[in-house]
Amino acid sequence: MAENCRNGSRRTVDTPGTVYHKDGHFLLACVVKDLSRNGGRVELLKECALPTYFLLSMMPDGSAPRLCSKVWQLNRVAGIRFVENSEAT
Repeated sequence: MAENCRNGSRRTVDTPGTVYHKDGHFLLACVVKDLSRNGGRVELLKECALPTYFLLSMMPDGSAPRLCSKVWQLNRVAGIRFVENSEAT
């Protein structure tokens, strides 16, 4: 079994989300399956390779996006980490 490298506990949320390119253009819809203070797990609604850095909004209008990095991806499920803007430059 893989070692758990998470820094915090995760809670199940099952919340609709939207993934945007880092420049703000729409990429695809997703469902945020669980969250922690530092990241989470998302299920994409279609198969698509996530970029290394992207924006994720859990608001219906797409507001308040957070910069994320892809930690791992297996088909339509991906582990993500919330990052500071300076890390993605």
